[in-house]
Amino acid sequence: MMNPNKLLRGTLILGCALVMMLAFAVQTSAQLSRSEVRVNGLVLASPPNPFVGESVQVYVDLGTYYLLNLNQRTTFAVEWDFGDGTIIRSRALLGMTHVYSQPGRYTVGLRIFTSPLVIYTSRTTVNVTALPNPATIGTVEEQIVQFDINGDDRLGDNEFFAMIDAWVSGHISDIVFFKAVDIWVADAKISTASAQAVKSTAFSAQAASSKNSVTFSAQGGVYDQIAIQIFNVHGDLIYTQRSGGNKLVWNTLSSSGAPVANGIYFYVLEATGPDGSVRGVPRAFALLR
Repeated sequence: MMNPNKLLRGTLILGCALVMMLAFAVQTSAQLSRSEVRVNGLVLASPPNPFVGESVQVYVDLGTYYLLNLNQRTTFAVEWDFGDGTIIRSRALLGMTHVYSQPGRYTVGLRIFTSPLVIYTSRTTVNVTALPNPATIGTVEEQIVQFDINGDDRLGDNEFFAMIDAWVSGHISDIVFFKAVDIWVADAKISTASAQAVKSTAFSAQAASSKNSVTFSAQGGVYDQIAIQIFNVHGDLIYTQRSGGNKLVWNTLSSSGAPVANGIYFYVLEATGPDGSVRGVPRAFALLR
C-alpha cells in the first residue's frame, strides 16, 4: 500500500514542476513576441518630398519583401506610423495614403507582425514643404526660404529636390528656381546669396537638346575652347568634356559610357578666350527622348 505522505509529496513536486514549466513557456512566448528585426529599405514613400495637402503613398518595397522571405510568413497585423500622430493598423502592405497638414520632416514607421512571433520594422523620412503663395510672398529670397525646412539658411539636398518638384509643377517661377540652383550648387547661405546683386555679363550659356544629343554653346564673345560639367539632381558629376571653339555636343552618355536616363540635369560651362576664363552660372535643362 502506498504511503499517503509520499503520494502527497509527489503530487506537490509534480505540481511545482508543471507551474515552473508553464512559467518558462509564458516567459519564452513573451520574449518571442518582443523579438524585432529592423530592416533598411523595406518601406518607401512617394513622393518623398510632398507639399502640404498633397497625398503621399507609403508602401513596402517588394524586392526587399521577397528577399526576406516575408511572403512565406503569415502576416496578421501591419502598423503604419506617419510621424504626425497618425497611426493606422491594418493588413495592407501594398500601400497607404496620407496627407500632411503642416510642413516639416516626418519619420514614417512600419511594423509587420508575423507568425512565428517576429516583428519586422522599417522607417523612411518624408520632407513636407509649404507651397509658396505668390500673392503674399513678393521676393525671391522669401520664396526660397519657404523650402528651408530645418532653418539653417541653406538648401539641403532634400530641400532642393522639393524645389525641383515645385518648379516642374509650375508653383515657382524660373527666376526663383535658377536662383535656388545657384545657392544649392555653391552651398551658399540663402540670405547672403539672395542679397547679392546678379552681375550682368556678356557671357551666356545655352543648351539645345535633340533626340540623342545635347549641344552646349557659349555666347557673347570669342572663345578658344569651352569645357562642360554636367551634374544629376543629386549633385553628382556625371560627365565632363572640353572642345575647341564655342560649341560642343554631348552624346547623353556618362563619363563611364553608360546612357543617362531622362530627367533634369544641371551644367556649368566654362569658356576660355583671349581675356582668360569666364565661368557661367549653373543652369538646368531637361533631357527627354
